[in-house]
Amino acid sequence: RLVEFTASGFSGLAGASTAELGDDAGWSVGDRRGLRLERRHHPAARPLASDGGGWEVWDLGTRIDPAPVDAVGLVVVAGCSSPGVRRLEALLDQPGSTAPVLTVITGVPGRRLPRPLRGALGPRLRAAASEGRLVLVPECPALRIAGITGDPLPRRLRTAVEPIVSWLEDLS
Repeated sequence: RLVEFTASGFSGLAGASTAELGDDAGWSVGDRRGLRLERRHHPAARPLASDGGGWEVWDLGTRIDPAPVDAVGLVVVAGCSSPGVRRLEALLDQPGSTAPVLTVITGVPGRRLPRPLRGALGPRLRAAASEGRLVLVPECPALRIAGITGDPLPRRLRTAVEPIVSWLEDLS
């Protein structure tokens, strides 16, 4: 189950469903090959009840609120830019959940962070990198233009996110 809290106008999942299942209490519900996608379309909508099976991923968007305290693990994501890296560092600096954290930077042009961003990493991100908890996801021009659709993700992206899946599997 993937729950996206981002305002509907900023949703990265609007076209990701392969089947739309309708609306439920302020949420648009869809399916993508067995993954339930819930996108909040009313700002006051509370999360729908979970069926308790499988993983539950909450995409909090750009909010820098304390993480849910009962989270098994947190994956925090930012775009490959100075503001994105600063936001990610600020999020890691906040007190809150004691859950383990994996950091992800998306849209990386090449195999490494550009030099200016490597120099901009704060202490939390440097520690994450040295401990193997920083995942770099390459840029994908097709997704930058069209966004996520019902089509399969490009192979290089699927390969790049394998460490995230492995990390989550290790937690469960």
